Amino acid sequence: MLVLGINTCLATADLALVQNGKVVATRLDAAPRGHEARLPALLNDLMAEAELTLGDLDRIAVVTGPGSFTGIRIGVSFARGLALALKADIVGLTALEAGIDREDKSAVRAAMPAKKRPPDRTWWVQSLKDGLGVDDVVEVSAEQLGDTVEATPNATWAALKAVHATPHAHPPRPTYARAPDAKPMDARKL
Repeated sequence: MLVLGINTCLATADLALVQNGKVVATRLDAAPRGHEARLPALLNDLMAEAELTLGDLDRIAVVTGPGSFTGIRIGVSFARGLALALKADIVGLTALEAGIDREDKSAVRAAMPAKKRPPDRTWWVQSLKDGLGVDDVVEVSAEQLGDTVEATPNATWAALKAVHATPHAHPPRPTYARAPDAKPMDARKL
């Protein structure tokens, strides 16, 4: 099975091709902005390096967050459009699922630093078993963190785990651990 992993939930655009459990090629664009313009070229470079075509893809894995609101939307939209055009399976994995080594089969509680919100720093956490989430991502305070393993999401681990993830159980939709900071405008005040 040939799987494309896409991760844009943090400040980078990260792509990986995995075939039959082996990493074939990777691409990382460290620019913090403009992923929407560079993803197609990064993907073309990745496929050319692997000497494969988009039609060879069997599945697409996309990291759904939490993370950068805009980055998540870009990655998920790109992956969903690509899967639709190619008629390929698509799997959405949280940043915490894609942030723990695929070889870790134990039950763990993964954590990633969330944004700093005065007065406390918060963390995104999710419980994993066999590398996949067994509950929703939540945001907790440092006092609630407990025993965790720090997660650093990447496209390679997403692609490797996507082989064992059921597409309907892992939909490619954005994962948010809290309500947005933005508040709707009151129409009566316009």
